[in-house]
Amino acid sequence: MKLFATFAALALGLEIEQGGKWGQTECINANKFIIERLGNSSDVEVLTQFNAEKPTEGYKLEGNVVEILADKNNRKLMGRLVCSQDGTKLSSEDITGSIQFKNLPNALTNLDGDVNKRIECEAIGYPLPSLKWRFQAIDEEAVEGLCDGGKCTVCTSNCHPEEDVCKQEDSNAKEACVSQFYQANSTDIFSMGINDLAVRFSNKTCPMSGELSEAEALDCKTVLSTAEVENLPINFAKKSQLLFSDVSYAQGGKYICVATQEDVVRTKAFVWRVKDPMAALWPFLGLVVEVMVVVAAILYYEKKSAKGNEEEETNDEEAAKLTK
Repeated sequence: MKLFATFAALALGLEIEQGGKWGQTECINANKFIIERLGNSSDVEVLTQFNAEKPTEGYKLEGNVVEILADKNNRKLMGRLVCSQDGTKLSSEDITGSIQFKNLPNALTNLDGDVNKRIECEAIGYPLPSLKWRFQAIDEEAVEGLCDGGKCTVCTSNCHPEEDVCKQEDSNAKEACVSQFYQANSTDIFSMGINDLAVRFSNKTCPMSGELSEAEALDCKTVLSTAEVENLPINFAKKSQLLFSDVSYAQGGKYICVATQEDVVRTKAFVWRVKDPMAALWPFLGLVVEVMVVVAAILYYEKKSAKGNEEEETNDEEAAKLTK
């Protein structure tokens, strides 16, 4: 069993979260080691021999053996480790990293009638994960007509698989369970036909508006189908964006960003809520009404009290006349 586990680890290459050593046999005659970050041959770090007085960050190179230090946070050294001799490549090994999502909130609330609102999903890992979007309706009234004919799934129970369905203690098993749940209980975004929603991919960033200049179009691609997503250049793979050009109630629901890395699938969901623009004023207006009622009551009782005093004074005057 232990031998099998060792073989499996070697088959996976070096994992940045676990660290490990490489090069003892493959690079015995090597005189140069580099890391192509995320497999990009134009983004290279040249490794230097270990110096105790100036230790290198993330790795230790001694002779022809490279030790990649375990790194679960920054993971800067994910990519392809290459050794060569006098310019001739001898061998290479992938430094893999599991899928991690960057800065995707759990929920966003917008106002009906807002324009050019967006949400971005970026997944980091190596090999580079590919992204796609799925949709799950969470309010039957809000999506009336949108899911007609069983076109999409409406969540009425077990809407939070992280809490309701997937209770595994192992984090990897839990993530796999959540991903499987969303895959089975959601709909591909392109089959929904949601109005005023554009799906975009970028290798840098996309502008806030839907109009792209010629220069912006080089870094931001609008896609209309899964086939177009699959045909995008590799450098567009890890960052995607939903642009809501005109926000409306029918867009409300749960949007699921699905990241796939070879046989591993991970998901990150966020809820897109749409409210009435006047909704924020209702508590204030309610308070104003309460104040007006109180003021009216005070004025009424003051007026009634004043009238009572006048009647008492009149009665006193009449009584005084009668006694004279």
